[in-house]
Amino acid sequence: AVIVNSPSNPTGKIMDSEELGKLIDYFYKKNILIIIDDCYRKIIYTSGEYPSPMNLVPAASEHVAVISSLSKTYAMTGWRIGYTIAPEKLAAAMTKIQEHSTSNPCSISQKAAVEALSGDQSAVQAMVEEYRRRRDYFARRVDEIGHITYALPDGAFYFFADFSHYIHIKKFRDDNQLAMDILEKLNVILVPGSAFGAPNHLRISYATSMEDIQEGLRRLEEYLRNGR
Repeated sequence: AVIVNSPSNPTGKIMDSEELGKLIDYFYKKNILIIIDDCYRKIIYTSGEYPSPMNLVPAASEHVAVISSLSKTYAMTGWRIGYTIAPEKLAAAMTKIQEHSTSNPCSISQKAAVEALSGDQSAVQAMVEEYRRRRDYFARRVDEIGHITYALPDGAFYFFADFSHYIHIKKFRDDNQLAMDILEKLNVILVPGSAFGAPNHLRISYATSMEDIQEGLRRLEEYLRNGR
C-alpha cells in the first residue's frame, strides 16, 4: 500500500484533484492499494473544495481507503477517535485487527464524534481563520529574519522551512544538531526535517497561542542573528 497525506504534514501542501486522480489511477493500474490520510482536510486556506478521493477514479474505488481523525479539525486529540472510508472487505479485515489490539473507542468518544461531525461547523471555520492569521504572521516574521526559505502552507498548521544557511554559518553537522541546540538554549521545540526525509529543514507548529508564537520567534531571531 501507498499512503498519501494531504494536506501534508510537514509541508502543508495540498494535492489538487488532478494530481491526486493521476496518483490513484497509477497505483490502481499496478494493483496497489492507496491510503489517503486526510486528517487535515478541513484546515485549508485555499479556495475551492477539497477533492473527494473516493470519487476521483470510479474504477479504482475498491483500491482506495480514506483514513481520518477528529484530533485536528475538532481539537479532540485526547478523545482518541478516528474513522475510515474503505471497501467493505478491507474494512472488515481492518476491524478484525483493530478490535483485538485496542478493543473499541468508548461510548462517550463515539457520541462526541457524531456531534462534532454533524453539529454546527462555525467553530471549525473560526479556528481555520485563526490558523491563517498565525500562518501569515509566521511568514512575515520569517521573511524579516531572512535566509530561510519555505513554501507557504496551503493547509494544516505547520511551517516547513529550509535552515541550510544557519546550519552552515553556525557550523552544525545537520538539522538534528540545530534543533537540539535551539531546544537546549531557547526551550523552543522544532522537529528536524530529516525525520521527513528533508535534511536541513525544520518543522515549526503554529497550533499554539499567538503570544507563544511571538515569543518563540523572538527567541529564534535573536539566536539566529547571534553567534553560536
